[in-house]
Amino acid sequence: MSKSNSNYQTEMIPTPVALPNKHRKTIDWETNYGSAFKVVEKPEDHEHVEDMTMIVTPDNRKEWDCWIEASKDRLCRVKKNWEHIQKNLSEHKYNQILKHIQTFVD
Repeated sequence: MSKSNSNYQTEMIPTPVALPNKHRKTIDWETNYGSAFKVVEKPEDHEHVEDMTMIVTPDNRKEWDCWIEASKDRLCRVKKNWEHIQKNLSEHKYNQILKHIQTFVD
């Protein structure tokens, strides 16, 4: 589910979708975390606080630069479930990540 905040697109985790896109390439966590995407905590005063963890890309400049990276515990959970999470990203978020991707794993 994408949320808009001052023209910035962010991705909440996990994102429910009807069916994952089977034609997507696998986004390697180790190679691309921190350059194509990262997991951040929403500030407590954010309008949508029900899920405090979000995936952002460099396109989400404000969140990328200013929001704090997720706690080690949350980051470990996202990393552990990354295969499932990435299959359920919205097309918009998936394409944002692809724009900044370095390497694919087939």
